[in-house]
Amino acid sequence: MQLPNNLSDERTLRIALEQIVRTIWNTTGTVTLNASTTTTVIANNKVNPNSAISLTPMTANAAAGLATTWVVPGNGQFVINHASATTANRTYTYSISGV
Repeated sequence: MQLPNNLSDERTLRIALEQIVRTIWNTTGTVTLNASTTTTVIANNKVNPNSAISLTPMTANAAAGLATTWVVPGNGQFVINHASATTANRTYTYSISGV
């Protein structure tokens, strides 16, 4: 994203702010981990290999599994690696930084 050099007029400032909002839009969400598997893939075109993904557990089962859960960002997606469990209510919110 490249902002204009002259932000003195209202129209140019509005365009710059819209660019900023578009850049940070769609960087949070909710995910429930797949049961009986060890990975869950989340597609998001804002993600790149340098992104930082933060997970916040929203259920007791998610909190219990957090110590064995980690995230690998890639181009347009991230993979949540986790223990295989039969419980289906391991729900997290996520936040993407470095988009």
